[in-house]
Amino acid sequence: MNCLLRLIAVSILLTACASAPKPENAWWKSLSGKESQDGEEEFSCRGTRAGDELDRLANCWPPGVPSLTQADVTGLESLSHAQRECLLKGMPALVAQGEARGQCHQELADVLGRRLYQYGWLKAQVAPQEEPTAPPRARLSVQLGKRYKVGPLLVTTDARPKVEPKRIVKQAQKGIPKRRWCTQATLEEIHTRVFDMAAFEHVHVELGVPDDAEARVPVLIRVKE
Repeated sequence: MNCLLRLIAVSILLTACASAPKPENAWWKSLSGKESQDGEEEFSCRGTRAGDELDRLANCWPPGVPSLTQADVTGLESLSHAQRECLLKGMPALVAQGEARGQCHQELADVLGRRLYQYGWLKAQVAPQEEPTAPPRARLSVQLGKRYKVGPLLVTTDARPKVEPKRIVKQAQKGIPKRRWCTQATLEEIHTRVFDMAAFEHVHVELGVPDDAEARVPVLIRVKE
């Protein structure tokens, strides 16, 4: 059994080194990227920062304009009411007139695109639509694509780490929700749980290259003791 475990560890290390050839770093891969049992998703609006996203676009909309409604966006019909409410939270309905109209409308579409990415729709496309209403309203068209889930966890450490990478993986896995959706909130939770081990000077969490066929994406965790 010990020999078998050693072979698994060597295989994992060789696979990781092919994508990250720095010899001073030790790479480890979580042994479980499998999906937990399905259940009802608890969708949270955590991570939706309406103010931060839209403050720089203040010139596009006067104060007090109506909010963008679910009826103003096509392509989100497959989502729950709660999901659509989170995605459209704080987004204004009216856009600027004149030369700035097209740019403001596109930037509104970009805000929704970033939110979709943060909730796991990594390849979603959002485009502005014009409708001749009076006053004109911002219409958006969405192509969702697949929603991605967290795949394997990959950890890179110092050459001679005091904390075993497997301990880091185990701690990080506690931050992954039951349905394993790859959201900004999940990445923040992974970062918090690893950093709270109180053993590292620096923790960096980012996404790897998505597996489009399986709709999964590895999570890279880099730590410095």
